Amino acid sequence: MVKGEGAVWAGSKITMTAAIDLSTQRVFKVKVLSPVAGKRLLLKFEGAAFTFQKLSSPITTANVWEELTFDFSIDAINNLNNQIVFIFDLGTQGDGSLNSTYYFDDIAFSEVLPVSSFELSNIKIYPNPVNNQLEIESKEVVQKVTVYNILGQEVLIIKPNSNSTTLQTSELYNGVYTIITFIEGKETTSRFIKE
Repeated sequence: MVKGEGAVWAGSKITMTAAIDLSTQRVFKVKVLSPVAGKRLLLKFEGAAFTFQKLSSPITTANVWEELTFDFSIDAINNLNNQIVFIFDLGTQGDGSLNSTYYFDDIAFSEVLPVSSFELSNIKIYPNPVNNQLEIESKEVVQKVTVYNILGQEVLIIKPNSNSTTLQTSELYNGVYTIITFIEGKETTSRFIKE
């Protein structure tokens, strides 16, 4: 996908033959290649009904294929849409050059992830949903934790340099958040609900 000169929202759309069933397979994965690190991919389901969308965590590398995961398992979804829309770097003007050329491939759905806690890459995040304190435990040292709201805005960042830490979430608005943990230079993305 080439983001043309001056375009801030340009994207690509895939129209399926039927509505995309998110009742059992709510985890969406796609491999992307971006010319610049730090860009984000907005994923939208459009068509016949209410639009469902999620913003990815930042793409961590430039000119290297990277798999992004979008977890819809904590949303109440009755999806009637048959279109998948990708918008790279929403809000930033493209220039039509290689710096505004993005690739995506290997689009797939997978099974629902559990909501009660996430145990990904030897990390546990609980409770979920959370009220005031979110606990993070890992077998390795957690170097950094970043939390993003549904709009992709960074709302919290800490550098615990410990195997366990507690996030104070009482000041966060109710809603769905993305949490990115960095362990030994590797990034893990999870979701939690603030009640």
